[in-house]
Amino acid sequence: MDNEQIAVSSPHRTRLSESLAAKTSAFILLVLLAAMAALSVMGICLLLADDYYNSSLDDIKKEYVGTFVYEDAQRICNALNRNGAAGYSPEDTLGETNLSCRVYKDGRVYYDNSSTKSPFFLYELEGCFIFGNTDGSCSEYDADVYINSVFPISDKYAAAAKAADLLYTLRYWIYVLALVLIAACAALFVFLMASAGHRRGQPGISGSFLTKIPFELLAAATGFAVFTLIAAVTENTYSY
Repeated sequence: MDNEQIAVSSPHRTRLSESLAAKTSAFILLVLLAAMAALSVMGICLLLADDYYNSSLDDIKKEYVGTFVYEDAQRICNALNRNGAAGYSPEDTLGETNLSCRVYKDGRVYYDNSSTKSPFFLYELEGCFIFGNTDGSCSEYDADVYINSVFPISDKYAAAAKAADLLYTLRYWIYVLALVLIAACAALFVFLMASAGHRRGQPGISGSFLTKIPFELLAAATGFAVFTLIAAVTENTYSY
């Protein structure tokens, strides 16, 4: 008895490749990082398309801010054409705003609340707005639009300027971010491929319930689901 040795089995240690929680977490993280990587690549394309690397910050801000100018100037000219210039203010139409303007009617100054005391972006809109009158005649309006480039008021122009600031600051860092995200996605994908089929307490690779479904049936079900999704998105897109 004294010389007998008792074998004690060591407990099985669960490896990461056998852990369902680890594989589930890796899959969720892969989806999130892949989405972020896709957004980073889209951001790089946007920066290249908008010429962020050859333009000054002021030029980029002016372009971003200018996306709202035409529509707002049209609304102001329409309000002036209907109600007249007496006592009018752009805030009556747009709310509190960084915009001021000088409006010309038939070539003469018709309304002017333009402010050039602060730095500003100037947009000259000529021959853009023609409105019919009740007597059958037409009035043509031009507008010089001034946007306060200090943006003391929090409106859509200030929001556009902040977006331009952020993208300009990240114009080089976004490449590093994209590379890191792509590398992390690759590492997670390799882990998921290497751990596929490994289960705790079962040697080798074992199949799941999906492996019992005939490939033709699984492919047909997947194709039907993809087709249905595309059809639903297309119908929703073109129904407006």
